[in-house]
Amino acid sequence: MADFNLKKLNRSELIDIIYAFQQNEKDLNDKISTLEDKLKSQGNSYELTRTEGMEGETAEVYKVLEAAQQASERYVEDNRKKADEELIKATKDAELEAKKIISDARAEANEIVMTAHDEAGKIIAEARRKAERKKRNFEIALKKFCDDNPSINVERRAVNFDEDNAEEI
Repeated sequence: MADFNLKKLNRSELIDIIYAFQQNEKDLNDKISTLEDKLKSQGNSYELTRTEGMEGETAEVYKVLEAAQQASERYVEDNRKKADEELIKATKDAELEAKKIISDARAEANEIVMTAHDEAGKIIAEARRKAERKKRNFEIALKKFCDDNPSINVERRAVNFDEDNAEEI
């Protein structure tokens, strides 16, 4: 409120000023109570010392605001730490999952290669059996042809087939 010369004011004006000061003090006390309740609900403790007059009320409000500021800073720091911890955990989990996926893919690839190798072995064995059967059939047919046609001079040669190359003996 503005600075008044209290001696020049009449009684009703002085009562109005006192009433305004009391109303202001009541409003400040209500604000303090509200702030105290908020701090207590957050689990923070603090001590306020009450002093007489407007200066004491201002100091109390300042202390409450300072405690609220500290509580909010702790809250922000705690949440920042939690977020950092969650990020580190999520990163580790993602790395573990990636390693598992890679390991599973390698195992599956190895299994595919082994299956392909087995199948290739079966195909090669079957091809050798068929080639051997055709060779025998050819030799039988050639022998029969030679026996049936003695006038044809056919030089007979033995042929040795190894796994990879056919060699004349």
